[in-house]
Amino acid sequence: MRTASRVAIVTLALAGVGAVLGALAGVVSLAVVWTIAGGASWLGDAGLLLYPAVVGGALGAVLAPALSWLFLRRVALWRVLVYPPLGTLAGVTVTALLRTNPIVGAACGTLLATIALALTARRRGRAAAGGASAGAGRDDA
Repeated sequence: MRTASRVAIVTLALAGVGAVLGALAGVVSLAVVWTIAGGASWLGDAGLLLYPAVVGGALGAVLAPALSWLFLRRVALWRVLVYPPLGTLAGVTVTALLRTNPIVGAACGTLLATIALALTARRRGRAAAGGASAGAGRDDA
């Protein structure tokens, strides 16, 4: 298989998984905000969850491949797919507790998780280049 087709397949796969995880993060984020803000009265209307699922899915489809290729090329794939959505949920939870804008919290949480992953991968890469055995800098686990 040619390199360009591999890149395209990986990018499409990242977009698909990012869309699913983004939709899930959007729905869970809205559920967290509503629960913190005023109880679980939202449980009866599943139609209200469509908007955050669509927005989260669209953002995940775009951001997962973009963040992966731009910042997280040396990070294990499972970390790329798990940490940014968890950062999103953490940011939403913190801003909901502080009664501020949860959308800003979601963006900040995603970016902070991405930066943390990129810095961790860079640190591991430097440690491997410092005389460790071959492959020691990879983030497979």
